[in-house]
Amino acid sequence: MKRIIILLLAFCAASYSAENTPNNFAAGFILGTTNGINLLSYDSSKGQGYQGTLSLSTKNDSSFSLAIDKLFFFDASESLPIYLGIGVKISDEENKFAGVRGVFGVSYFVNALSNRLEIYGEAAPTIYITDVSDFFDLEAGVGLRYYF
Repeated sequence: MKRIIILLLAFCAASYSAENTPNNFAAGFILGTTNGINLLSYDSSKGQGYQGTLSLSTKNDSSFSLAIDKLFFFDASESLPIYLGIGVKISDEENKFAGVRGVFGVSYFVNALSNRLEIYGEAAPTIYITDVSDFFDLEAGVGLRYYF
């Protein structure tokens, strides 16, 4: 499991290339169904990016998970840009080791404080590859990201 997480983190880091300009990499956190650390690599010329979230479940079992998503941003120049994405999630939760997820989100840049600070909310329906009947989760959260 640790090897898979390390490989997925390396994939996320590789998506952030040297040709990216400043303010195209963000780090922050998300609170909600899962609580964790969120990293985003954003290519403003394409309106696309990659997001990685390492989280700890809020359920009593304290399971860890890692989600990697490809995001597509719409109306990025507007005050409330929205984004959609597709990704994968791996977890050490029993019977929910891997899944496919969709991501739907909206973000707001707090220009009064800094044009680098973003508040965002997202929902991610996830279908797990499992043999049990409880194969679907709807995850949601709000977070804060700072662009470097």
